[in-house]
Amino acid sequence: MKHLRQLAVTASGMVIATLLTFAAIVPAVQAERGRGDRISQTIPLPELDRHLQPDIVTEVIPDEELPPPLDDGVLFRMIERRPPLQRHLPEQQVEVHLMEDGRMFVFQPNRGRQPMGQVEPAVLEQFKRLLRNPEFLNYNATSWSNPNQEETGYTVMLSSASVTIELKGQFSLSEALLPDSVVAVMNTFGYMLAYLAA
Repeated sequence: MKHLRQLAVTASGMVIATLLTFAAIVPAVQAERGRGDRISQTIPLPELDRHLQPDIVTEVIPDEELPPPLDDGVLFRMIERRPPLQRHLPEQQVEVHLMEDGRMFVFQPNRGRQPMGQVEPAVLEQFKRLLRNPEFLNYNATSWSNPNQEETGYTVMLSSASVTIELKGQFSLSEALLPDSVVAVMNTFGYMLAYLAA
């Protein structure tokens, strides 16, 4: 599990830091329960989309840049791309697949597919409801970037059976740069990812 923790830690300084809102969720849950041995199965979610801040750039992802459809049995996929650590090295890519039955797998170069664990049924069902949210479905093939940040070459592409969205660079959920329906999906996926990688 050491490499999975490293994945969460390494990614936490980039766009996936948006996904790993674990750090914000856990203290509140622990305080509520009085101990830190188990995370609550209920995550508070926003109800309506906020207006986007004017400095965010929203674009349509061209068809030729969309990833292939999900494989059978896959509920949700994250593709994280990072620039190479050194110029002569290839681009780094990590994929995480959440299966319909709640199993989660990570795909890393030279390591193949490795299991991360099993998502709790209540959280999985909540996540499935979020993916069916009509507001979230409206954002299919949407890409967001923040022009106020330096270009990093870092992207995260998130796909369900009906929606693919892309984030270029870093986003803070606290800055309300993204629609609430998108934030809710990212929050919950980040919760599951961080919980299983811990």
